[in-house]
Amino acid sequence: MTITTNKVTFIHIPKNAGTSISRWLKLHCAASEPMHKQHGGKHADQYRVKKYFDSKDQEMRFAFCVVRNPWDRMVSGYHYYKRRGNFEEHDTFEQFVKKELQHGWRMLTKPQHKYFYDMDLIMRFENLNEDFKKIQQIHNCDKPLQKKNESDHKSYRDYYNQELIDIVAAKCKTDIELFNYDF
Repeated sequence: MTITTNKVTFIHIPKNAGTSISRWLKLHCAASEPMHKQHGGKHADQYRVKKYFDSKDQEMRFAFCVVRNPWDRMVSGYHYYKRRGNFEEHDTFEQFVKKELQHGWRMLTKPQHKYFYDMDLIMRFENLNEDFKKIQQIHNCDKPLQKKNESDHKSYRDYYNQELIDIVAAKCKTDIELFNYDF
């Protein structure tokens, strides 16, 4: 969710710990969700958030987001769909990847780097607890970040063959290069 407190604005990139962070901010920092669905809602990118804030004569505060290894993010998306019962078409992980990256839900087809242009902090999912300490410091709150909406699955590497590795690498090339990820 696009979440704000009196100190920060969180840009929620799907499948990157956004539910956990949003709940932490709401519980410990009196956060609010300023944007409604018609303005991009919980997965609004920074461009839409800035436009919305400008229309309300408000300033974006310390802006942050979380990025994630694209191969791991795809596995998380697969389990998210599975948990929600959205599997009329996607029986296997291989089918899911091939269909999702061609014409799937925008949650995974929109590259992570397209959600923002000027972040004060880009946290890494793989180092979330350590990176999140900056947000805890800003709010002077050391309450731990609790996992919410977490996928329960084995290592993402166990889901891939070379063809699938290459498909995700091609589709997520810019994210992989910008954030220095590898399989």
